[in-house]
Amino acid sequence: TSRPTSRDGRVAAATTHPEPTKLAEPAAAAAAAAAASLPVAAALATRPDGWREAYEASVSARVVLLALLASFVKGYRRLLEQHVPAVAASLVGLLREVPDHAVNDRRDVLLALRHLVSAQFRDEFLPHLPALMDLDAVVGGGRAAHATLRTLAVSVVSELLHNAKNRLSLPLVARAIRTMGRVVHDTTLPLHTQTSAARLVLGFVDVVYHNKEADTTQGRLLLSTVLRIVTTRLQSLRDYIPSLLARAASLARRRRRRRRREVRALQGA
Repeated sequence: TSRPTSRDGRVAAATTHPEPTKLAEPAAAAAAAAAASLPVAAALATRPDGWREAYEASVSARVVLLALLASFVKGYRRLLEQHVPAVAASLVGLLREVPDHAVNDRRDVLLALRHLVSAQFRDEFLPHLPALMDLDAVVGGGRAAHATLRTLAVSVVSELLHNAKNRLSLPLVARAIRTMGRVVHDTTLPLHTQTSAARLVLGFVDVVYHNKEADTTQGRLLLSTVLRIVTTRLQSLRDYIPSLLARAASLARRRRRRRRREVRALQGA
């Protein structure tokens, strides 16, 4: 059988799926290009007259590219695992580059990060933990991003800290405790997110207790910080529980009244 030809007589290329052996070099080149273009994109962002739109389009393109590479990692783990550090560094760098109003792009970056973390590529993010623990930078400064992405960002950072807590230095442990302590006291987050952060903070107690630092002063300060986080949160719950019980009782009374009205309406019919 003859293969289809184009108008100029050349044989048209068949559409095939990429072979696994051909994915490694493109992945490395794409990750390197994405990382190298970060300072170029930052320079474009300062230009007037439409350069900002070009910068945002380039950021969106790099987000799509790196998200695609992150989705390939699980299926082609043996071929692409050597390039995961470059992809991880590029993703963390994109969190600094994505504009605050580009909520979908930032969500795609966080989902790609979670995909790599769930694929057991956690060690590659250890050098980037200081940057990832800055939740304000990870979520972005936009109001929409702050309202919709905080839970996702906290879950990704919490999973990384949970799996790396025994390998963190004491200064990083101190920073992790402060970061998760803010999450514990953030009442705008879902309750399960606050509970997970509280478990993580309590999990650092054993790490601090068994640290090998000669100076025990910092360890005692961190243990007292954990105790203060837990006690102040319990105190806030003590003040909040009566109002919560009163609200639950009010809702129960409303349901009973509505049920009685429905029964009367059925009897009258």
